[in-house]
Amino acid sequence: MLVAMGNLKRRARILVGQYPDSGYAWKTFGVSLAVQGKVNDALPVLKNAAELQPDDADTLNNLGNAFNELGQSDDAVVTYRRALVINPDFAEVHYNLGFALHDLGRLEDAEKKLSQSPGNQTRLHRSCTYP
Repeated sequence: MLVAMGNLKRRARILVGQYPDSGYAWKTFGVSLAVQGKVNDALPVLKNAAELQPDDADTLNNLGNAFNELGQSDDAVVTYRRALVINPDFAEVHYNLGFALHDLGRLEDAEKKLSQSPGNQTRLHRSCTYP
């Protein structure tokens, strides 16, 4: 598994070198770093990806996840909301936004967002019981 992740990171870095203006290449590189637990390194890469493709909800979701994982939940909320403007039916973003709101202590907002999340009603009870 670690070898595969290392190969992904190496290939993503090559992709960015070949296509420095490609938001997709930067997103791939950022995600490859994040899945290896290198979220601090992934954050600026994902920011660059979002600048290159500001209308890609998936890129914004990944950026929001990096913000949230680094404890920057306010930035995560803003980023997830940008993603939902682009794709209001993106269930994973609704879910992630609910958890970011929960992390900020905005429990009523979190519960409301999670209850509105397409396809996530089964996760609602579990998600809102964490301290």
